[in-house]
Amino acid sequence: ITTVQFSVPMYLQVEITSRCNLKCKMCPLTLGATASSGSAGIIDDADWEQVKRLIITAGRIMLVGFGEPMTHPRFAGMLDELDKLGVEISFSTNGIGAEQIAPRLTTLKHLRHVNISIDSPDPKIYEDIRGGDLSRALTGMRAIAAAVPDRVDVTVNSVVMKNNVRSLKAFPAVPYDAGIRFYALNGLHDYADELQSEHIHTGRALQTFLPS
Repeated sequence: ITTVQFSVPMYLQVEITSRCNLKCKMCPLTLGATASSGSAGIIDDADWEQVKRLIITAGRIMLVGFGEPMTHPRFAGMLDELDKLGVEISFSTNGIGAEQIAPRLTTLKHLRHVNISIDSPDPKIYEDIRGGDLSRALTGMRAIAAAVPDRVDVTVNSVVMKNNVRSLKAFPAVPYDAGIRFYALNGLHDYADELQSEHIHTGRALQTFLPS
């Protein structure tokens, strides 16, 4: 057995804000299940400077958490700061308002991956799950896909629930038409008892919900 020891982190995963512009029914931030749920805020300047010092050694950073990173008022500037440090950058977003920041993404030399979370191509189902406007998410998705160069991987992902699973069969064509090559399905985490009815239990064939 070979033991591998790491003296530095391989990458950093950082939540720069616990604020969000949606109210996703399965998110612990919405459900009040996180330490910051009662007083959402942004990372303070001192902590951000510490992140930048650490990331020089790690070399890779993922800006992802329960909050929406684009709601941080300095998000674009923070991306620029990381890019100047020469570290690989990834971030996850719900896509709402992304058209405003998409032009800045074209200038980032070290952006490697953007994940966009959209849970259904059906506007009513999307609104039920996320409390938002699907058309705005798709506008942001298309803006990101059009802005980033080919070297940047763009993924769309959906959290699979009984409420949305049948609608997802038709979804991959939507990001594909925008030039996005990757689509991922995520399992539902049970952060609240009321989500039990939405859970597709492990071992039950997905084909049960997606008939041909």
